[in-house]
Amino acid sequence: SGISPSVALFEDEVHRYPPHPRGGETHSDLRMELQSMQPSLAGEVLKLASQQSGDLHLLREAEQYDGDAGLPSKEGSACTVKRFVQYAYCEEFGGAWARNWTALSFGGNGYDEWSDFIRRRLNVTPQLFDCFDPAPVEGVTMRNACIGGRSQRAREEGKHNFLDLDTELSSSPDRSMLLKLDIEGSEFDVLRELSNASLRKVAYLTVEYHFMGETGTRCCDLGRVKDLFQRLANEFLVIDGAAMRWGTQPDCKIEGSFDWPNALTVSYIARDLIQKPM
Repeated sequence: SGISPSVALFEDEVHRYPPHPRGGETHSDLRMELQSMQPSLAGEVLKLASQQSGDLHLLREAEQYDGDAGLPSKEGSACTVKRFVQYAYCEEFGGAWARNWTALSFGGNGYDEWSDFIRRRLNVTPQLFDCFDPAPVEGVTMRNACIGGRSQRAREEGKHNFLDLDTELSSSPDRSMLLKLDIEGSEFDVLRELSNASLRKVAYLTVEYHFMGETGTRCCDLGRVKDLFQRLANEFLVIDGAAMRWGTQPDCKIEGSFDWPNALTVSYIARDLIQKPM
């Protein structure tokens, strides 16, 4: 198979990485989180944000969190997982699936590690959207704009430039877009309202889902979150899911006193891309 001994297909052995610090936060593998949870709606939500058992034969990863899982699949018939910071992507984006990618990163803070990685790895110049801190960032094209759902766009009219993601993606070919969303709680409405046609534009998606009191999403309706995660799971395969914790937040009263994370970072690839590579 050409896979080194330090690399395992998920179908043979599932690697789980231990919790580790990242910039003042603790990041942990959702597969390990699920092992400690009682059966619950919260567990069903986290399961949808983690790799699915029926998809494991399509993924391979290194034993270490940020290790290399070997050379990319020449046929594009598997995702060779590469983790960086709190994100993950497939090495095949620069190999068997390579094309004229467009990379859009929504949310920055004077820097953007996702854009920096994608730029260097795929030789593409990402567009970084930030209407609160549009100062120039090296290596990207800055856009003085944000994205939000319908209600947020109405609230922000005349204050900040908020765009509709459907409109932003409307002229793009199917499976041509690489997207990152780190938009402080707005991701829920943006993704719920995104059309099926726009979802088909996306080849790769990574989202930081925020569950914080200050954004009004700390203990939000997990039933609605599950519906959103199920919709995305139908269209995309989860490459990696991580829980992020920092500071203290209100208790969400999850069964078994489970400490609900401040955020989840989930990286996805379009199912038809990996199952029917072009």
